[in-house]
Amino acid sequence: RWEVTLEEDERTRPVELPQAIVAHVVHAGSCNSEEGCRGEAIVQVRPDIRYKVSVETALIDMEEDSERLGHVAVGGRTLGECNPSPESDYDCGFFECFSDESVPLEATATGQLLLEAHSLKTNDDCFCDIDESECYSAPLGAALHAAGQNSSAIPYGMFVRFMLTPVELVSATLRDAPREIEPLDVAAFDGQGTSGREVRPN
Repeated sequence: RWEVTLEEDERTRPVELPQAIVAHVVHAGSCNSEEGCRGEAIVQVRPDIRYKVSVETALIDMEEDSERLGHVAVGGRTLGECNPSPESDYDCGFFECFSDESVPLEATATGQLLLEAHSLKTNDDCFCDIDESECYSAPLGAALHAAGQNSSAIPYGMFVRFMLTPVELVSATLRDAPREIEPLDVAAFDGQGTSGREVRPN
C-alpha cells in the first residue's frame, strides 16, 4: 500500500507578522513660541511589510486653539495638524490625532522610516517618561521628584507617540514598484486600449 505525505505549501503557510513598533518624537523644554519646536525620529522597519500608523499626542499646554501640533508626517506623507483643545493646559493625557493611516511602501523601502512632528506655542507643562511612554502634570512631576520617585521623567513641550502596526507581507515586485494600477474597468474598455487611471500607493 502506497502512502503519500504532502508537505505544507509555503504559499499557504500563515505568515507571522512582527510586533507593533512604538516610537516617539519629543522636545524636552518649552515650545512656547511662534516658531514652536520641530522634531523627528528614524525607526527601523522591515521593507517587506506593509504598515499602518496611528499617532497620539500628549495634551501638553494645548487648551488654546493656537497651542497645537501644526504638522505631523510619516515617511514624507503629511497627515496634517492636530488641535485637541483639552479643558486644561495640565491635562497631560493622550489624544489620538490619526488612526490606522497607511504608510507608503516607498517610505519603508530602505528599512528606515522618518517620523516628524511640529508643536506650536506649547509650554513644558507636563513631565514625561519615554521608557514608560506616559506623561503627568508638572506639579505632580515636581512632587514625585521631590519624593525621589520617577526621576527619569522630565518636562516636555512636545511628546508625540507613533504606533506602527504591521498589516501584511508584500512581494518584492509590489514593494519595488513606484506606482500601482487600479483594476481595469471592463465596462469602459473601448477596444483601443486599457481603461482606468494610474494612482500612487495609499
